[in-house]
Amino acid sequence: MNLNSVLKLPRREPSMSTADKILELAALKPASVAGALLNHPDIFRDLNESIATTLVLSLVDRGQADTLRQLLASKAIGEAKAHLLAELLLLETFAE
Repeated sequence: MNLNSVLKLPRREPSMSTADKILELAALKPASVAGALLNHPDIFRDLNESIATTLVLSLVDRGQADTLRQLLASKAIGEAKAHLLAELLLLETFAE
């Protein structure tokens, strides 16, 4: 899967930020976004905490928790993001 093809969206507003594009795409194609994060963990590592949290919650709501667990297991997202992801995945597990 080519990351560039995953993150391209039709231009609706020229001011739409990259984070907004990722969040919008997560709603439209959650498996593609989760797969892109797994293949390119630096994308997730570089997101600010607020956007990362929103993205994880969006992907979990759309059935991508297993892929996010694989991302966590890869240990390529850095310690801070690993803690955040682990906490959110635990909350999701206990919510079920």
